[in-house]
Amino acid sequence: MRMQEGFVVLSSAVGSAAKAGEIARALVSARQAALGGERDAEVLRRLIRDRVGQEPRLQLDYASIADAATMEELRTITPEALALVAAPLGRTRLLDNMRLMAPG
Repeated sequence: MRMQEGFVVLSSAVGSAAKAGEIARALVSARQAALGGERDAEVLRRLIRDRVGQEPRLQLDYASIADAATMEELRTITPEALALVAAPLGRTRLLDNMRLMAPG
């Protein structure tokens, strides 16, 4: 099932979808900041951590800003920058990613 926020969940996990939506919103916020001129990858990681942290049931495993080809962490974003997030929610591990320099 595709949710309004743009991510896909199994029908059995729809109850968790509202929590998972915070991850999608965090990635969109990071993309908007990057498209608005932010180039410091740590600033974007912090933005993601802060946004996901607003949902008390999500405990962030990681927020990464990495090169899409090499998966190496970046200090300064490049056109190939990818934001990646992982967070457990109950027995499910939520994963999502988004290119930062591609308009949504």
